[in-house]
Amino acid sequence: MTNHSDLNWLSTSACGLIGPFAFPFQSTFQRRREGLHTCRSNAHQHLEPLYGQAFFIEAVVPPMKHIRHASLEIVEAVWELFFFSGAEDCSILHAIGANAVWELTRPITPELCPREGTRMHLERVRIRFARRYSEWQMLALKNGRFFPPPRQMELTVNSFGGVQLLLRWSAGYALGDKVWVSQMVADVSSGEPVLARHSRRICEWRLGSDL
Repeated sequence: MTNHSDLNWLSTSACGLIGPFAFPFQSTFQRRREGLHTCRSNAHQHLEPLYGQAFFIEAVVPPMKHIRHASLEIVEAVWELFFFSGAEDCSILHAIGANAVWELTRPITPELCPREGTRMHLERVRIRFARRYSEWQMLALKNGRFFPPPRQMELTVNSFGGVQLLLRWSAGYALGDKVWVSQMVADVSSGEPVLARHSRRICEWRLGSDL
């Protein structure tokens, strides 16, 4: 497996493994001369050099409980930058105009985000998410499981008080191939500072047609 882009996570979004939702569930097994073994522990008893290692690798669903918290952390951090401080610093909202979109699977370059402070902040949150994601991948791999990095991480900020992060995986890794959406929305039309607790947070699966 190789690193994806500049981020330290395993493989790419199109790694070749078939996702768990791409076919009906079936018990995995390993074949020996004496017959079939459906349990990893039983198989390791007969192949001692492999003891403690993953005997086979299954494609599994990404750990959505962890991803939910980590994606919301990104959204909250970006919302705080743009709107809690942005309500007092009009140059931030002026810089993004009506809408700003960044693909977080790629580096945030000056061409994508001319404002240096904003660019550094976006880079910090994307790299932190990628490091945590790679840790979940490594833990899964040790247990004979694998899930790929997302093929899309689209962060959107609008000047009306909304931050949204879309996470999309390759076919089969999300039930119905839906998109994971994390949002933080608050009314900042008055121009006064708005606290994070006044915002609405939304985390849910959506169909691509509903975005």
